[in-house]
Amino acid sequence: MRIWASPLIINKKEFTVVTIQDIQHEKWHAFLDRIFFHDILNTTNALQLTLQLFTEYEDYIDKKGLIKSANRLTKELIEEILSQRLLIDAESNHYVITINNFNSIDIIDDIFNTYVEHKLTEEKTLKIALSSKSIDIYSDRTLLRLILVNMTKNALEATPKDGTVTIGCEIIGENIKFWVHNPGFIPRDIQLQIFNRSFSTKSQDRGLGTYSMKLLSSILKGTINFTTSEENGTIFNAEYPIKLEDE
Repeated sequence: MRIWASPLIINKKEFTVVTIQDIQHEKWHAFLDRIFFHDILNTTNALQLTLQLFTEYEDYIDKKGLIKSANRLTKELIEEILSQRLLIDAESNHYVITINNFNSIDIIDDIFNTYVEHKLTEEKTLKIALSSKSIDIYSDRTLLRLILVNMTKNALEATPKDGTVTIGCEIIGENIKFWVHNPGFIPRDIQLQIFNRSFSTKSQDRGLGTYSMKLLSSILKGTINFTTSEENGTIFNAEYPIKLEDE
């Protein structure tokens, strides 16, 4: 809250006028901006360094490899900008659903290709479950992809060196369930807060992954949950209608 106090005299009697303003919304958007600029600057700095290596040491470097890295970083930069705009629109109920026709395996392949050579997968393994089912989906591909990106990214960040992250999907009646498994365990105190808006196990400039997954899942008329244990690791499950009705 933001609070002001001012003296006031009426008929020789002294009063104090207190004004209280709820600034929760203001603080939240400042938090969003801080996360956004943190991620944007990290990606931009990496892109700048890549281009600098290319221009200053072009005779001694793997040009194709650097071009590939620059292309990946540019895609990440665009995705971070689009994700921020999408999240703001979703929170303010201004997001307009666009129904697309796409295949379940194709979108999993897209997520896999996004992260298979990412820095998060260094000394880790990312794979697609062989049991994954192929089916045509009628839903908002942009929203669903962003949810799966967050699920995969969180799983990779929680996975120790030499660990494996597996992504897959299965059909449940008229719904499709996407899941991501990692070998890590989520302690009880974190479990209770994991989908809260301002909760993060990372620094103050990070977070929002699980919260955005829940928010965007509600727009797709779906649900998201997780199971975790020291023996079996952690699985995030996201279930959505195969055919989303455009309202």
